[in-house]
Amino acid sequence: MSERPKYLQARERAANDGGGMVLIGIDQLRAAIRDAVEEATSGRSSSRLLDRQGAAEALACSVAQLDKLRQAGMPCLYVGASPRFVFDDCVRWLAEQKESAS
Repeated sequence: MSERPKYLQARERAANDGGGMVLIGIDQLRAAIRDAVEEATSGRSSSRLLDRQGAAEALACSVAQLDKLRQAGMPCLYVGASPRFVFDDCVRWLAEQKESAS
C-alpha cells in the first residue's frame, strides 16, 4: 500500500494541529470575507457629507470627473461655497442616469 503524498500529510497536520494554518473551502472564505467587511463597515454612515476629494475617492473617479457629474446634475449640498456630497444620493443619481440612458 502506497503512502499518501507528503503535501497531503502536511496539509492534514496543519489543519488539525492548531498550528495557525486552517484550510477552508472557497465558499467559507467568501462568507468570512463578507462577514469581515460587514463588521468593518457597520459603524460607518453612508449619509455623512463628503468633500470633493472624498466623494471622488468613494465613487472611484477623479475630482474633475466628479465636477462634470455635479454640473450634469449630481446632487450636492453647499457648506458655504464648498460642495458636499452624500454618497447614497450620488449612487442613486448615477443609477437613475444609467436607467434613463437605456
